[in-house]
Amino acid sequence: MRKILPITLAILTISACTKETQITNFKECADAGNPVMESYPRQCRTPDGKTFVENIGNELDKSELIRIDKPRPNSLIESSFEIEGSARGYWFFEGSFPIVLEDSEGNVLAKHFATAQAEWPAGHSPNGEGWMTEKFVQFKAELEVDFGDATSGFLVLKKDNPSDLPENNDELRVPLMFDSKLDTWSRMVKKLSEKLELSDMNISETSTIPEDQSDEIEVGSHIYNLLNTLETRYISPNGWNTLLISASDSPDKEVFIIDRDNNYRRVLFCGTPCEWSEGGWISDDIFFVTGINADVENSTDHRPVLYIFDLDSNTIKTYNGSVISQL
Repeated sequence: MRKILPITLAILTISACTKETQITNFKECADAGNPVMESYPRQCRTPDGKTFVENIGNELDKSELIRIDKPRPNSLIESSFEIEGSARGYWFFEGSFPIVLEDSEGNVLAKHFATAQAEWPAGHSPNGEGWMTEKFVQFKAELEVDFGDATSGFLVLKKDNPSDLPENNDELRVPLMFDSKLDTWSRMVKKLSEKLELSDMNISETSTIPEDQSDEIEVGSHIYNLLNTLETRYISPNGWNTLLISASDSPDKEVFIIDRDNNYRRVLFCGTPCEWSEGGWISDDIFFVTGINADVENSTDHRPVLYIFDLDSNTIKTYNGSVISQL
């Protein structure tokens, strides 16, 4: 028994080391760098000859009943997106049909209706067929959804069935990927706006974090003096970066990031029309700065502003609110 045990352990160790990651679907095959054939649906082939077909839902099966132009299967959608396509007239009832967005587990995330974009009024075509025409009719819809933790799911376009008879049910299922990061931005802004008592905050632009000043801190420099006079600093959760906002009585408003190697970077600058009062970290790489800016079109008007910085993507999202004061 003493001789058998080490041999058994050795066999188990070798088996564990030589075991390869199993590829079970198209995405895993493509992500592994295997060749993808540009057919429709696309196909991916592994070195051992296995072929995996991309899941496009039941689009091909339903192509003579309903067609989706936007979003296309497996595309990445944001929390607010448009839906466009065409369907046979009898897919509608009184000019609309229901749509549902589900996560990959089948949980309903949002419900709405797609409406026909016919040119004739009240749903009646020139030949009197109404919505029961067998021709394709264009439809549109807009959907807003909170993805939560979901990263993928299905857009389900259901044939309207006023009879409720099971034999009249039909649907087109479109697999989609969810841009959860963009959705996180949306929820983040909502929470920050409520916390900071800001209203009607709408995104005005996304820009790149500027590189106008970036260097090592030297004794006696402007940034060195700021560090020694300002009391309010915001340190990132991992302790790697410090957010520094210039004092409210400073003639120029500046925002700096200082890393753990004592290098600084000015990420925001404004003259006297700005008043930035608060900041903080949302994660190790994301922080915010908020305050008041003079309106671009009328300098006597002031609006609340919220900047959200993402160091990972090197971007700033700027949100502006409604006019709150006049000088």
